Parts: sequence; C-alpha cells; structure tokens
Amino acid sequence: MADATSGPARPGPPDPLGPLSRLARGKTARWLYLLDRVLQLLTGGRAHLRAYLLTAQPIAVGAYKALRPTVGALVRTVGPGDPLLAQFPRPARVLQQRFDSGSVCRALLINDRLAGFAWLSRGVHEEDEVRCRYELPPDGAWDFDIYIDPSFRNGRAMARLWQAVDQHLASSGVTWSFSRISLFNLTSVQSHERLGAAHVGTALFLRLGPLQLGLFTDPWRVHIGLSERQRPSIVLRAPSPAALVLGADSHALAVTRALADADVPVYTMRKHPPLPGAYSNRPRRSFAVPIAEFERFDDGMVDQLIKVRHELREHPQVALIAINDRQVATIGRNLPKLVPHFRIAWADGAEHILRLQRKSELEAHCATQGLRYPRSVVFGAADDAELAAGFLFPMIVKPVRPLSSFKTLIARDAAELRTALEQQSHDLPILGQEYIEGGDSALYFGALMLDRGRVLHGMVGRKIASHPPARGQTTIAETVEQSEVLALTERFFEGLGLSGPVSLELKRDPQGQFWVIEPTVGRTDFWAELCIGAGFNQPLMQMQIACGLPVVQPGPTVPCVWYDTERDPLGWLQLAWRARSLKPRAGRQVFQYWAKRDPLPFLRAVGRRVRVWVNGV
Repeated sequence: MADATSGPARPGPPDPLGPLSRLARGKTARWLYLLDRVLQLLTGGRAHLRAYLLTAQPIAVGAYKALRPTVGALVRTVGPGDPLLAQFPRPARVLQQRFDSGSVCRALLINDRLAGFAWLSRGVHEEDEVRCRYELPPDGAWDFDIYIDPSFRNGRAMARLWQAVDQHLASSGVTWSFSRISLFNLTSVQSHERLGAAHVGTALFLRLGPLQLGLFTDPWRVHIGLSERQRPSIVLRAPSPAALVLGADSHALAVTRALADADVPVYTMRKHPPLPGAYSNRPRRSFAVPIAEFERFDDGMVDQLIKVRHELREHPQVALIAINDRQVATIGRNLPKLVPHFRIAWADGAEHILRLQRKSELEAHCATQGLRYPRSVVFGAADDAELAAGFLFPMIVKPVRPLSSFKTLIARDAAELRTALEQQSHDLPILGQEYIEGGDSALYFGALMLDRGRVLHGMVGRKIASHPPARGQTTIAETVEQSEVLALTERFFEGLGLSGPVSLELKRDPQGQFWVIEPTVGRTDFWAELCIGAGFNQPLMQMQIACGLPVVQPGPTVPCVWYDTERDPLGWLQLAWRARSLKPRAGRQVFQYWAKRDPLPFLRAVGRRVRVWVNGV
C-alpha cells in the first residue's frame, strides 16, 4: 500500500503505537535501515536490504461508516487493452506482466479521470522487488500497488476505493486480504494498522548481485538463491484465533502447554514477581500484572484485560481462559464489557455458573437433580453455631465464597465449631455440613466438556492423596473407569445448557453410596493435567467451543497418574517405595511442571523448593 496516505477506509483501532508500529519504530528496524544505507553506499547500489512486514486484513463489508456520495465517482475493473491504462503511472510492460500473471485491477474514476487503483492476486503472487513468491490460502487475496492520485489524497477517494475493493473480494469468497509493507515505511505501516492489519510474518532479503539471502519467520527458515529460478515460497495463513490464559501457576502452565502443543497461539497474563510457570517457552507473550492486583482479580482487572486484548488485535478471536474461581466470578459479573472483546465458552450460561460457585446453593440444586448432598447449614455470623443443633458431628466447615483464606476445616464437636466460626469470621458466610466418612481413595471426580448442555466427552478420576488428607486439594490422582460417577456428573449439570469444562467431586461412603461434594464450573480443575495426560485436552476443546471452531473429539482415555510435586514433592517417591517400583501406578506418569521441551519451569520450581528446604521454611 505504498501510496496510501489518506484516512482509514476499513474499521480498525487508530492507535499509532500498535504491534506493527512498534516493530517499525524499534531499534531493530533502525539498525536494519542503517545497514541498508551503508550497503548501498559501499556497493554503488548493487547490494541492498529489504525488510517486509507481512500483514493480513479482514474483509469488513458492512462495517464501514456511510460515505457521502461523490458526484461522478465509479469503481470498476480494468483489463488488458483498456484505454484507462494510458493514465496509469506505471510502465506498460509492468502492467502487461501483471495481467499475464492473472492479477486483477480495480480502478476508481472521478468524472472519468483516474483517481486511484488497487491490484489484487489470488493463489500465488510473484514478488517484483525481490525473488520470492507468496502462496495464499483459498479464502485469501494479495493486494498490492495501492495508488491514489496526489490531487485526490485529501478527500474520500481512499475510503471509497477500499470499500469497493472489499465488496469485490467478498463477492469472490475472500475473507482476508494480504500484503507486504516495508519495515522502513512508518507511514504505510501506520496506515495499514489503522485499517486493522495484523502481523502474520516477517521477511528479510539481502541482495548482492545475483546472490539473495532470505530470512523468514512463521516458521523461521533461511533461503539462499543465485538465480531467478531459485525463488523461495512463503506460505501465508490468516491470523488464527488465540487464547489468553489468566495465570502462570502449575495449573495455568498445564493449560498453556496443552493449547500451545495443539498449535494454538497462547498468551498469558500473570502476576509479578513471576512463578516458575512464567518461564515457560510456550506462550508467545506474557503480560505481567502487580501481584496484589492479580491475586485480587476484582472488577478493576477488566480494563487491564481489554487493554491486553487491544495488544492482541492481530487475532480475530481470543478465547479468555480462567484458572481460578475468583477469575470466573469477575468475568461473569463483567460479561457485557468483556464479550465484545473476548470469546468465553460459558458466557451464555453465566447465571448458572455464578450460582453454582456459591456453596450455599448446592443443597437445593442437588435436591432438584435427585442427588445426595450432605445435610448442610449456612452460618452468617460468628455466633451462629447453634444453627447446627441436631446435626451429626464431625462437621466439615468451608467458605461459601470461592478462594477465601481457607479451604476446609473439621469440627469434631460444637465447641470446635464455635471456635472455627470465630477464627474464620472474616470469611463469613461459612457452610457447615455433616462429614461423609472415607479417605482420599473415596473421592472421585467426573470431568465433562459441554456444548450448550450436550456432553462432548467425559472421564473419571480418583484421588490417591490430598492435602489436608481426605478434604484438601488433590496432590496425587489417577484415571479410573467408574460409569456411575460419570452418570451422576451428567445428571448434576443436566438441563442447565452450559458450555465449556465442568467437573463434579463426589465421595463414596462406607455403604457404597456417592455424595456430591462440590462442582467446578467456568474453568478446568486444578488436576486438569491428569485429563490432558489421559488424552482429554480440555483447554483445546474449551477454546474451540468459545471461538465456534470444529471441536476435535478425544480418543479413548489413556490410563494416567498425576503428581502435584509442588504441594507434595515426595508423593511419587512414597508411592514408589511402597510399590517397590518406579511406576507405582499403572499408566502414564505425569509430574507437575515437568516437560521435556519446556524445562525451565521445572528447574525454577526445583530451585525454589531447594531454597525452602535450606531456609527451613
């Protein structure tokens, strides 16, 4: 778009310091420009450097502001032999070469005078400044040599031309328009950015006589050529949907890896100072937030999220992936602000998601679904212990609101219950319920992926260990075949029309009956890595549902065991010692933080654990 200097025709953010502009104004661009000038001076113009930003713009028919009519304005196709070609400021041989290659020209006439033109190619476009060809996707077109006559650059000529070009491309089944911009042409870069262009690759060419050295990104590769026939091909792809994962803890790391390993562009938002997961090589970029703000993750984070989305505008869709209940609650409360910017798998069922997050709602819901739920009472004040009169002890005590200062407590009698309520009064309201007897192995969970209430896939896991035992967070878990747990999980969520990942924790009492403990909604559970290791890629399916993409169905569940080596670093060793085997449970062994192709998070986690042991904390 070398000669486009008028205002934007396509809708797009006007920020002059977007991703493309930052590349054009960065130190690398300045050094490359200086190198090009030096090469040309030293070689008398025989050597030069060409640096291109490859971009894609969505065809945005119907999204334009209405243009005031211009008397005598007409946009039409120009073909070989057209008398209008005499007005083109291009050599006749160049025009003929373009027609011979199958390129199409759309010209803007105002009162029968040429006001501008745009050239378009489909399939393959041969570069004319360097030896290179661009291979386009079936729904893509290449736009080049965009020209507006100087006498029309202060009016609406550019907007009118591009509106007509988009309409022409859309009628031909084109959804993305590709082009290349010189990294050294900041004006053109900013014009493209205002038009909504996204960066899809970079190409660097060093020419010295017949020798051409090419360096390309997405993917990275090098090409060396000595003749006209040695032309590298650059395969262009439209910007793909991406995912923004909210965190860098071990749970978020597992989600990030699962998405990135499925070729999804992943970005993370994390707290600073960073956790071990922040050192992963999987995210394309990580956005750091002060630790207090990130842990609070209240309504004030919404503006931060929207700001990050603006940074990711090269992606047509960005799925927002929450990691904990506080994030889910904040997103759910602020859907009207977030939905225009992000794709959220469970957005349509947010009312049910927020309701099921409140533990005080679960007893009534279970009664409606015909499920067993321990007898419960909600304590609204520290002196409400008498509300438990007639309940059987021990009682398990847990906060109604997610991510409070404690997870669970056990009260063995009324006195311990009163003490617990007084000590945890800042977390009121608090739920108390009769305790279901049984150890860690009595705790099961059913994990589902739903699409508007339809079950796409499900699997069952069982706890081997947790902290605190039998009532805390899972530290070791394994896959199991347990059809009753899966059926009860489906019944719990039946009729709600939810989408995205959900799970249900159940406990089997000594009589063999299952009782609902609590659901997880709006996000994957902490042990999501067990599901991923078993072949159930929940994050990928969640992202596909959110973005309206075809959902890839998992295969049969692969037996798997997952170890939380952060909370229980000796868990695997203890199991291995008891089993006298390095593989103490059947199936694939999955360890938190560990990945062969992503070693830094594991090494950072080990270093942190060693420091804790040395310091005796």
